[in-house]
Amino acid sequence: MTREEMDARLEAAEARSETRFVELNSKLDRLGEILTGDQGFIAQMNALKAENKADNKATRWTVVITMITSILAAAALVMSVQANLLSAFQAGQAVGASPRAPR
Repeated sequence: MTREEMDARLEAAEARSETRFVELNSKLDRLGEILTGDQGFIAQMNALKAENKADNKATRWTVVITMITSILAAAALVMSVQANLLSAFQAGQAVGASPRAPR
């Protein structure tokens, strides 16, 4: 094998290596664009995070309103039961105080 043939083989191998390097570099650039671009993965994740935060805020308000309504409903139930018990007690006193009531 002559010196020129060896030089040609080395240059061909170097050209192949350079081509692979350029291809790998372009793939890395594309991957970086996919991750960090305007419509990239990180931007999409940030948008989803903001959307979930807004949804969580609405859910919190729903829970708070439901709790307040439930407390008011429980208070109304207690008051109505007490009012019915009081009226039944007063009716029983009235019957007991009447002259025809059996004792």
